[in-house]
Amino acid sequence: MFAQFTLPHETLQVCPVECAGAVYALPEDDVVGVLTLDKDCTLEELGGVLSTWMDDRHRPLISLREALCQPAHPTENVVVVLRIGTQLFGLLVDQAHQPSRAVVHPTLEPVMALATFCHIVRLEDGTDVPVLNTIGLALSAQHPEPALALRLAA
Repeated sequence: MFAQFTLPHETLQVCPVECAGAVYALPEDDVVGVLTLDKDCTLEELGGVLSTWMDDRHRPLISLREALCQPAHPTENVVVVLRIGTQLFGLLVDQAHQPSRAVVHPTLEPVMALATFCHIVRLEDGTDVPVLNTIGLALSAQHPEPALALRLAA
């Protein structure tokens, strides 16, 4: 396997989001839109997964605070709608900002597909922030089936 790395000065269009007082970025190619939850919006838990109605269907919601192991907080009232392939899901964040171009910091090691972050970028204001891996976030919404009890052979 060949080592992959990003080139110096490679740029990426990102959507900056805030969660628990920190700024992160989402790849703009994965962002469908941004919704603000209001008092009429109903959040439901179906099969252990938080969801809401989007596009005439129940769509899963992922709390970025929970994905990053941060304490829950009522300020998560913005949903960034993300698309992976043909699937849509929502990411609950505290705030979302206008998309902007960011410079990707060079890396030497390829990022694992299940990692939480895929790049580090420098935003237009000079802030360095991690880019969230949307596939890793989507997989965090899945709750694994309970493990089967295994018996050891004697």
